Amino acid sequence: MLTLFLIWLIRSTRAPWGIALSFPLIYLAYGAILLAILSTEPGKGWLGYLLKSGVGRIVAWAGIYSYSIYLWHLDVTLPVEVLVVCVKQNADYRVCVGHA
Repeated sequence: MLTLFLIWLIRSTRAPWGIALSFPLIYLAYGAILLAILSTEPGKGWLGYLLKSGVGRIVAWAGIYSYSIYLWHLDVTLPVEVLVVCVKQNADYRVCVGHA
Protein backbone atom coordinates (compact mmCIF):
# COMPACT_ATOMS: atom_id res chain seq x y z
CA MET A 1 0.00 0.00 0.00
CA LEU A 2 2.85 2.35 0.77
CA THR A 3 4.27 1.85 -2.72
CA LEU A 4 0.92 2.62 -4.32
CA PHE A 5 0.61 5.76 -2.21
CA LEU A 6 4.08 6.89 -3.25
CA ILE A 7 3.23 6.28 -6.91
CA TRP A 8 0.10 8.39 -6.55
CA LEU A 9 1.98 11.12 -4.72
CA ILE A 10 4.78 11.32 -7.24
CA ARG A 11 2.47 11.08 -10.29
CA SER A 12 0.25 13.88 -8.97
CA THR A 13 3.13 16.37 -9.15
CA ARG A 14 3.29 16.20 -12.98
CA ALA A 15 6.95 17.17 -12.79
CA PRO A 16 9.35 15.31 -15.12
CA TRP A 17 11.28 13.88 -12.16
CA GLY A 18 8.02 12.65 -10.61
CA ILE A 19 7.06 10.78 -13.74
CA ALA A 20 10.56 9.31 -14.04
CA LEU A 21 10.47 8.09 -10.42
CA SER A 22 7.00 6.59 -10.68
CA PHE A 23 7.97 3.93 -13.23
CA PRO A 24 10.47 2.11 -10.98
CA LEU A 25 7.95 2.32 -8.14
CA ILE A 26 5.31 0.71 -10.33
CA TYR A 27 7.70 -2.17 -11.05
CA LEU A 28 8.39 -2.56 -7.35
CA ALA A 29 4.66 -2.53 -6.54
CA TYR A 30 3.90 -5.23 -9.12
CA GLY A 31 6.83 -7.27 -7.83
CA ALA A 32 5.52 -6.99 -4.27
CA ILE A 33 2.05 -8.10 -5.38
CA LEU A 34 3.54 -11.05 -7.27
CA LEU A 35 5.64 -12.10 -4.27
CA ALA A 36 2.62 -11.88 -1.98
CA ILE A 37 0.55 -14.06 -4.29
CA LEU A 38 3.31 -16.63 -4.83
CA SER A 39 4.07 -16.96 -1.13
CA THR A 40 0.42 -17.34 -0.10
CA GLU A 41 -1.00 -20.80 0.43
CA PRO A 42 -4.46 -21.08 -1.15
CA GLY A 43 -7.18 -21.18 1.49
CA LYS A 44 -5.15 -19.57 4.31
CA GLY A 45 -5.58 -15.92 5.17
CA TRP A 46 -7.66 -13.38 3.30
CA LEU A 47 -5.45 -13.49 0.21
CA GLY A 48 -5.48 -17.29 0.20
CA TYR A 49 -9.27 -17.34 0.37
CA LEU A 50 -9.41 -14.79 -2.46
CA LEU A 51 -7.12 -16.96 -4.59
CA LYS A 52 -9.30 -20.02 -3.97
CA SER A 53 -12.59 -18.18 -4.60
CA GLY A 54 -14.49 -17.91 -7.86
CA VAL A 55 -12.83 -14.59 -8.64
CA GLY A 56 -9.41 -16.18 -8.28
CA ARG A 57 -10.39 -19.04 -10.57
CA ILE A 58 -11.68 -16.62 -13.23
CA VAL A 59 -8.45 -14.60 -13.10
CA ALA A 60 -6.40 -17.81 -13.32
CA TRP A 61 -8.45 -19.00 -16.31
CA ALA A 62 -7.94 -15.67 -18.08
CA GLY A 63 -4.23 -15.81 -17.32
CA ILE A 64 -3.88 -19.25 -18.86
CA TYR A 65 -5.41 -18.16 -22.17
CA SER A 66 -4.44 -14.47 -22.34
CA TYR A 67 -1.08 -14.88 -24.09
CA SER A 68 -2.47 -17.10 -26.82
CA ILE A 69 -5.37 -14.68 -27.30
CA TYR A 70 -2.83 -11.87 -27.60
CA LEU A 71 -0.86 -13.81 -30.22
CA TRP A 72 -3.86 -14.81 -32.34
CA HIS A 73 -6.09 -11.72 -32.15
CA LEU A 74 -4.63 -10.08 -35.28
CA ASP A 75 -5.05 -13.26 -37.33
CA VAL A 76 -8.73 -13.23 -36.40
CA THR A 77 -9.53 -9.52 -36.47
CA LEU A 78 -7.96 -8.60 -39.81
CA PRO A 79 -10.17 -10.92 -41.93
CA VAL A 80 -13.20 -9.81 -39.93
CA GLU A 81 -12.36 -6.18 -40.66
CA VAL A 82 -12.13 -6.96 -44.39
CA LEU A 83 -15.56 -8.58 -44.26
CA VAL A 84 -17.03 -5.61 -42.41
CA VAL A 85 -15.65 -3.18 -45.01
CA CYS A 86 -17.03 -5.37 -47.82
CA VAL A 87 -20.45 -5.50 -46.22
CA LYS A 88 -20.48 -1.73 -45.66
CA GLN A 89 -19.53 -1.13 -49.30
CA ASN A 90 -22.01 -3.77 -50.53
CA ALA A 91 -19.14 -5.42 -52.39
CA ASP A 92 -18.83 -9.04 -53.37
CA TYR A 93 -16.74 -10.99 -50.85
CA ARG A 94 -14.70 -12.67 -53.60
CA VAL A 95 -13.66 -9.27 -54.94
CA CYS A 96 -12.56 -8.10 -51.50
CA VAL A 97 -10.34 -11.11 -50.85
CA GLY A 98 -8.96 -11.20 -54.40
CA HIS A 99 -10.54 -14.45 -55.64
CA ALA A 100 -12.66 -12.98 -58.44
